[in-house]
Amino acid sequence: MADSPADLLVAATAQNAENDATRAESDGPILSELHGSGNIRSAATVYEISTGQGTFL
Repeated sequence: MADSPADLLVAATAQNAENDATRAESDGPILSELHGSGNIRSAATVYEISTGQGTFL
């Protein structure tokens, strides 16, 4: 995350999504095995509830 983002909430939300996607790759034995074998990938997204749109980061 940038040192002084213009919108701290947006920056924190995006950073949280990135952290969760990275953690999902290795936290549990099933996902970590599937990720290690190349059968799945994690992608960070932010869902905007007011529009119903998701944005891949």
